[in-house]
Amino acid sequence: MLTLIKKILRDNKRSLMGYGIGLLVYSLLMAAMYPMFIESGFNMEEFMEDFPEAFMQAFGVSVEGEFTFTSYIGMEYLNMMWIIIVLFFIVYFAAKIIASAIDDGTIELVLSRPISRIKIALCHIFVFIMAIIMLEGVTVIGFWLPTLWESSIVVDWGPLLRTMFMLLLFSLAIFGFSFLFSALFSNKGKVVAFGTTLTLGFYMMNFISLYWKQVEWLKHFTLFYYYRGSDLLAGKSIIFTDVLVYLGVFIICIGAGLWYFKRRDICVK
Repeated sequence: MLTLIKKILRDNKRSLMGYGIGLLVYSLLMAAMYPMFIESGFNMEEFMEDFPEAFMQAFGVSVEGEFTFTSYIGMEYLNMMWIIIVLFFIVYFAAKIIASAIDDGTIELVLSRPISRIKIALCHIFVFIMAIIMLEGVTVIGFWLPTLWESSIVVDWGPLLRTMFMLLLFSLAIFGFSFLFSALFSNKGKVVAFGTTLTLGFYMMNFISLYWKQVEWLKHFTLFYYYRGSDLLAGKSIIFTDVLVYLGVFIICIGAGLWYFKRRDICVK
């Protein structure tokens, strides 16, 4: 299994390095802009007065308390943009596990190894968890590095790490149903399309539920509702039920995907 894990890492090193460098640079840019943001005398509360509360909630913007570097990176990056950027890495990684291998005809070579289908899939899942932790790590490093030469940048580590933990669980939930699609379909394009569409559909459901009270109940069926990035960055604690929802989606979808993959009759054209 260790040999297979090393091979999966080699096969994905280019995309992982590309995303890692991109997230690091983006984090550095966001951090570098913060001193200019503060020096300009920008008043967040006055700026947000004309925006509806639902709009601010949909984009994870909070004006409660002091406007700090931590709340700034939440508004500009972590509450929405980070998820969108990493979304494509997640669904592409999931698609490559089964559907892509069937699509390009290499699945027979993969299954010819003296290792069960379940173990093959679990190795990919393990590598994905390592990869997403690495991407979160470079994101945090990008926030921390400017503190070495810029005194106005102060990282509030507690709220930031709690937020990154929930982003990890959020990513696992997205990967869970994307993996299930990878087990169900024989075309990587369908996996990417369904995984991306479902995630963005969750966001739209959350957005609509915030604007129209008549359908407010929809928010409980969207993954974005359980993230609460702006609350976490404002210093609030993680809600245990949110953790259970994300882990539940991940475990159920992974379990269903493994069950179907194990029993699936795979034919390569």
